[in-house]
Amino acid sequence: MNKTENRSIDAIRGEAMHEIADRYESLPKIHGWVARDEDGRLCMYGDKPFRDIFYGNKTWFVERDLWELPKELFPEITWESEPVEVELLIRKV
Repeated sequence: MNKTENRSIDAIRGEAMHEIADRYESLPKIHGWVARDEDGRLCMYGDKPFRDIFYGNKTWFVERDLWELPKELFPEITWESEPVEVELLIRKV
């Protein structure tokens, strides 16, 4: 492959990357925080949560928005971890 062909492939890759970035930027997003309770429950919060004890259970708490997530997501997040800031992309399937 000669130098001209290499540049053509690089140009194509660059265009494809820009197209992917444009699609990503146009998707609606939800900003939030993910944390795991001591019992393994994983949730996404609208605001950064804080540790609390609720009815005898060690849990993360916040006064705004809470979505329970599948426990197998984010295995690196534990009760001992600090909440992790995330961005959830929304798209039709």
